[in-house]
Amino acid sequence: DSICISDDDFVYTGFEEVVADVVEEYDPYDNTPVTNEQWELIVQKAEMIGGNVWVAVNEAKEWATQNFQHHQVFTILGM
Repeated sequence: DSICISDDDFVYTGFEEVVADVVEEYDPYDNTPVTNEQWELIVQKAEMIGGNVWVAVNEAKEWATQNFQHHQVFTILGM
């Protein structure tokens, strides 16, 4: 299963910035795997920041939780 977050929403909400802060290998033009440990840090950071980034990350939490029950990573697809 996947979720789709538009690039505009990913950038506008601050989601991309939080991902880039946590995942050193993040490249918006390439595929980037995200581990459960990295995801947990993304969630923590977004919660501390609050606002739109927390809303966006919180909306993805259920999907990510289900993903990590079956997989070791999820992949952010670059442009």
